Amino acid sequence: MFRKGLLLLLVLAMATSVLSGCSKPAEPEGPKILNLPSVRPAATANIHLASLDADGEITSLITGTLYTWLPTADRSGAELVPELADGKPVDVNGDGKVWHIKVRQDAKWENGEPINADSFIYSWKMGLDPVLVNAQASSLSRNYIEIEEAVKYFGQASSDPKIEIAWEDVGIKKADDHTIELTLTGSYSDVEVMRHFTMNSSGLVYEPLYEAQMNADRTATQYGTASDKLLSSGPFKLAKWVKGAERVFEANPNYVHASRIKLDGIVYRVVEDAGTRVQMFESGELDYVGLDAEGIKTYAEDPRVLPGASRYVRQLEINHTHPDYPIFANTNFRRAMYHAIDRATIADLSNTIPAPWIVPYTSVAYSDGTLFRNLADAAGYVSDNYGYDPELALQLFNTAMEEEGLTKLSFVLNYVTTVNDHVIISEFLQESLPQIFGEDRIEIELAGLPSPQNLQNLKASPTNPKAYAMAMSQWSLSAGDFAPNRIFEVYTSTYARKNGPYSSARLDALYAQSIQDEVRKDERRVAELAMEMEQVYLEEVINVPVNQTTSVGLIADRVSLPLDERHTSIGWGLTYAEIK
Repeated sequence: MFRKGLLLLLVLAMATSVLSGCSKPAEPEGPKILNLPSVRPAATANIHLASLDADGEITSLITGTLYTWLPTADRSGAELVPELADGKPVDVNGDGKVWHIKVRQDAKWENGEPINADSFIYSWKMGLDPVLVNAQASSLSRNYIEIEEAVKYFGQASSDPKIEIAWEDVGIKKADDHTIELTLTGSYSDVEVMRHFTMNSSGLVYEPLYEAQMNADRTATQYGTASDKLLSSGPFKLAKWVKGAERVFEANPNYVHASRIKLDGIVYRVVEDAGTRVQMFESGELDYVGLDAEGIKTYAEDPRVLPGASRYVRQLEINHTHPDYPIFANTNFRRAMYHAIDRATIADLSNTIPAPWIVPYTSVAYSDGTLFRNLADAAGYVSDNYGYDPELALQLFNTAMEEEGLTKLSFVLNYVTTVNDHVIISEFLQESLPQIFGEDRIEIELAGLPSPQNLQNLKASPTNPKAYAMAMSQWSLSAGDFAPNRIFEVYTSTYARKNGPYSSARLDALYAQSIQDEVRKDERRVAELAMEMEQVYLEEVINVPVNQTTSVGLIADRVSLPLDERHTSIGWGLTYAEIK
């Protein structure tokens, strides 16, 4: 089982240095290459489409953004600094609505060509293109800030009633060759503007290649589908990409901050089997490896362990609009499911964190670093024992069954076969729920699916009520790192990319209040509203949260990390690591 002390480190993401006791390694020979594993193949390196973790492993290395997170000199954390921008954004009118951002005069593509304001404006125009319908258009238009008319612009092709928004109406303009002018929907701070433009989706695509790979009717581009169909503006360039096998990166000498990078290159190898990844680490073929539940148990005392918590909260999605299961819309039934889950046992089995709530431990509420969970837990609205109460669950289940006129309930639970704790949760629920509700009262059939198919079913449910009955899912929202209220945007009835047919008038009203200008600038009021939203989420059981995943790994002795503690924004800062 997971040691209590290590779990605390995971929860707070405040591990002290784990490398101090390692023996001195031999001097490196040849290029300083960091060897990393990728759990699954990447689908694209196009920042406008990239949505898989494996996609991000590429785009995070080759994409230059206006601002970035950089390890601090004292190794204690990370600071928000300009990357391709020349200084902080300037509030033109003093009201936080119109901003000028200067692009560095010396910013270059990997081929040495200059980067300027036009480079960003073209990239953002393509990212928001209503015909291309890019997956990252939503985050580009509205995340830490909202750009005027951007949401309507990219959504106009599918809007009902139909609307027409010209690109000229969007709040993105060129002030001069190296200055971008942004008009926002409300009043924002310079920090919010900077955070927004750290996202990969706000980075650059190279216009000549993007256009050359565009199809005739301009509905799709092959940009980013191969190493010769993209260009880097970031710290590394993609030298070779063998699909499903290997991705080789070389340091980009034309990167404007090349002196920050101490590595000559990074190599990602696709290794889908967890045991094989560990074997490769122990043989020296990999410099870092993430650990699954069994690996965490095996290496719990190893000084090479890097503990940390991830943003992911695994959830049991109950499709309450499914026409064959009207009981799913019954709040008593959903509450029964919430209280029937033994999260502590599941956490022990999967070496994760019990999560009877939806805002993760990684979400920071106040600028002084105060975590939201510390505030919410002190508020005391989450029930004891991580929500597990089998007697109450049975009472609620019986009430719901009587209200719906049922004597037995049978349904299919979908999960992702390659996600270890998905498997553990699903199999545990299949066995434990009949023990609570009665073997003759409930029957669960499990259906393991590839991740893309499971996600496709979830996203189809708002328009196809029969897309799934129940399914495991999760969200990881960068906006929620420093604004806990933003976690709830995906559960509002109007969110365009939601994973289920969510609907809560109370949640909608609270969220709308939390993003108003006068409220959003008061971090304490935002935290209060986030707690109110979490209470609504739990009372109405919009979803059933189960566990928060951990991010535990092993780092090779030869690697010197730039941080003594894991930071929410950049993890352990592997991009800035050194080979000893």
